[in-house]
Parts: sequence; C-alpha cells; structure tokens
Amino acid sequence: MGLLKKILLYLSVILIYIALIKTSPETQFNLTQEDGLFENAGAIAFFLAFIIFTYLFIQSKHLENLFFGIKTKRNIFYILLAILFLISCGEEISWGQRIFGWSTPESLMEMNAQQETNFHNLWLFQSYNSDGSSKSFMELFLNAGRLYTIFWMLYCVLIPIACSISVQIKKLVNYIGIPIVPLWIGGFFLVNYFSLYATLYIFHSHMDEANRINEVRESFQAIGFLIFAFYSLSKYRKAMQNR
Repeated sequence: MGLLKKILLYLSVILIYIALIKTSPETQFNLTQEDGLFENAGAIAFFLAFIIFTYLFIQSKHLENLFFGIKTKRNIFYILLAILFLISCGEEISWGQRIFGWSTPESLMEMNAQQETNFHNLWLFQSYNSDGSSKSFMELFLNAGRLYTIFWMLYCVLIPIACSISVQIKKLVNYIGIPIVPLWIGGFFLVNYFSLYATLYIFHSHMDEANRINEVRESFQAIGFLIFAFYSLSKYRKAMQNR
C-alpha cells in the first residue's frame, strides 16, 4: 500500500469518529447498538480474518515454518490467529444467540453483565462488580477490552517497532516464527486508539456518548486485523511467485 493510501486510511478513521460524535444521540445509538452497523462490521471483519488465516495455515505447507525454533509442516501461529479471530467473531455476535433467538442458560445469565451467551461480558471481565461496587486495581486488569488492548499493543505495535530497530530482536522473532505486523498497520491501531480519546476529550463527551463511541474502536480493531490478514495473504502470494 502506497503512502497516500495509508494517510487516507488514517484520515478516514479520524473523520468517522468526528462525524459520529457530531450526530444525534439517536443516530449514535442506532449505529453502535447490538447488531448495529459497527458491531456487524467488526464481526464480519473478524470472520474474514479467520478464513484468511485458516487458508494461510493450510497453504503454509509450501513455506519454511518455525515454532519456537522447531521446524513444522505448517505455520502454527496462523492457526492460532485464526482461532483467536473466530472466537472474537463469536463473542461479537454472542455466538449467534440474537440471530437464532435462543435464550441464555440461567447459570450463565447470572454470571453475565448483559445476560447473553458470551464470555467477555462476564462479571469477571467487567470494570465493576455485579452489585455496582468498584473493583481493585489488579482486578481491573481482567477487563476484556483492556486485555485485547494489551494484546494488539504488544503484537501490532511494540514487537514491530522492536524488530525495526534491532536486528537481533527481529532474528529472535523470526526464530520463534511469529508473523511480524508491518509498522503501518500498527500505526492504524494507534490512530484508532488515540482518535477515540482525542475526539471524546475535544468534544467533551459524557459517559453515555463515550460508551457508544467506544464500540467504534472495537470495530476498527477488527478491521485492523483484517487488513493484516490481507497483508499476510499478499505476502504469501509473493513468496509463491518468487519460488
């Protein structure tokens, strides 16, 4: 992807946040609600990323693959990413509960903040307890959104930066076999993250609005991983052409 296209990609993220925050609360709700435009876009992006990385796992038999220094027939990290994105897709749509209309089991309903069939809304992963009380500092690290932020920050930003400034680190990462995310995709994640909070701060958003707009950040994260999936697919095809 050329420089201009990357800049336009970043700008589109910023402009979408600004456009959304300038709309009415009703429009924001309709776009960010369960099964709304942004949540469905995120679920579709995760599912497509799952398909692509599953395909890459199957096709990686044609490549030289390492898993912590051990040669493998296929790239293990591709299937791990595929599983992660399949789970992420399932969690976004509560594993099809609203699509197929089944009820949440009673045992799970009591444990789930939204009384749905998913895990990321369990009280264990919320920023507050079921009785409304605040959690301790350490308990807050179990927040599902925070854990996902730590994951993409480490995998999509810190590791690529470290590989770009240190040949030894890049050799270590390649020895482990981890697919390296290009810096410009890591930049997409950072632009998404900081655009959200900059927009909320500049326009003095209240809590309800912030919660609605936050759904957009999750969707863009899914789109970021889909971009990485397409990048990995393109990289594989080029490797096959050069053989």
